[in-house]
Amino acid sequence: MFKLFFKLILVLVIAAILTAGYLGFVPGLSTIMGADKPKDLGITYTQDDFQNMTTKSGITRQALPESTDLIQSAQYEGTHELKITYSGQDLTALVNETKWKYNPFSNVQIRINQDGTTEISGNINLEKLWDYVGTNGVSTSDIEQAKKALAAIPSQPAFYAKGVTEGADNKVSKLNIESLSIGRLSVPSNIIHTNQHYLAEIADKEMSSIPGFYAKSVKAENGEVKFEGSIPDVESIVIGE
Repeated sequence: MFKLFFKLILVLVIAAILTAGYLGFVPGLSTIMGADKPKDLGITYTQDDFQNMTTKSGITRQALPESTDLIQSAQYEGTHELKITYSGQDLTALVNETKWKYNPFSNVQIRINQDGTTEISGNINLEKLWDYVGTNGVSTSDIEQAKKALAAIPSQPAFYAKGVTEGADNKVSKLNIESLSIGRLSVPSNIIHTNQHYLAEIADKEMSSIPGFYAKSVKAENGEVKFEGSIPDVESIVIGE
């Protein structure tokens, strides 16, 4: 389950940082302009929130050996049905407290609004990002080109995304990204609307690739996310900071 949320956020962030690199990011001004400080969405959590979410989900969490390679660093076993409601506080705790070694995200906040939109903000560690995408089919030449384009961006830039996402029968049934930014640079709406179908395609692929996971229905409304389907019994990851 963590893997799915991680991948959805990752695709959003990659779209933003590549656009930032393409349009040009002003060197030396990022910190002054607050480009490395995430937007405060007013979401806080405690360790108890993370434990309560783990209990509600019925997932057993285990640690893998530190020597486990990146591709095998998140593994899943078994499956059980689940019908549950998550708050933004729950999801924020999940992303921040699942201490996967290769997680490039930090200071993440997720807010579910009354109108059904979802907002996500945080920082992303570009060094960890390059390590991750390098093992997921992205060519070395593409990575080097992206690194060159993003050379002026701080190593842990802030990101922000807002939109509506719904799922049915283990596929994305609705996707509308309203805004997307990296630092203080907003991605133009025409670029978002032209390319957001790629996010839906990747999300569909990721949902079907997680053993034991099936999203029968996922919808955000009234400040919460309602999930019905099945999730793995056991999540095993390589622990890190």
